[in-house]
Amino acid sequence: KTSDAKLSQLHRSAEKRGGLSKLKARYQSLQTYEQMLKEQALKRMQVGLRKILELHMPVELSSICGCLHLKVQEKGSNSIDQILQYASATEELDKEKVFNILRFMW
Repeated sequence: KTSDAKLSQLHRSAEKRGGLSKLKARYQSLQTYEQMLKEQALKRMQVGLRKILELHMPVELSSICGCLHLKVQEKGSNSIDQILQYASATEELDKEKVFNILRFMW
């Protein structure tokens, strides 16, 4: 409700100044609370998953990549990056993909 009041106040002040273009640009760049939560959850998942994957040997990471039908890499950091890209391919937290990664890990 306070955001609606703030928005109407911004509309009135913009109309007094002769335009809504700055207001529209400012309003369109705002994120909703749900969008912020999704973004933060994705970041936390990536950080946590990276820490768990860094505990594994490169051979184990290659095995995980093979199980996920990803290109098998020799270098551990490349495998980790590839697994993280697999987990967050849609820019959202995909619980099934994370579950598959954890299942193949243990």
